[in-house]
Amino acid sequence: MARGKRKRDKRLMWVAKPEERIFVGRTAVIPSKQLSRREFRTLEEIVNIYSEVLENVLFHASRKIIENHYILRNGRYRELRNIYPNIPSHYILEMI
Repeated sequence: MARGKRKRDKRLMWVAKPEERIFVGRTAVIPSKQLSRREFRTLEEIVNIYSEVLENVLFHASRKIIENHYILRNGRYRELRNIYPNIPSHYILEMI
C-alpha cells in the first residue's frame, strides 16, 4: 500500500425485508442453587422483560437503520422508561 493512501472502510449494511425473520441468539450458563417456585417465577419474569426490551430495541434499530449505540439509546430510553417505570434506570440503560 502506498504511503498516504488508505483503503476505505466498507461497512456491512444489511436491512431485513419485512417477510424475512432474523434470529439473534445468546446462550448464558449460570451455575446456581436449586430455585424455589417463587424464585424461578421471578427470574422468568426478569428474562421475559429483558427479551421484550431487546426485541423492541432491535426492531427499532433495524427499521430506522441505526448503527450508533448512543443514537439508539437516546431515541429509545424515554419510551422504555414510560413502558417499564418499575425497573431501575441503570437496568434499562444496560439493556439498550
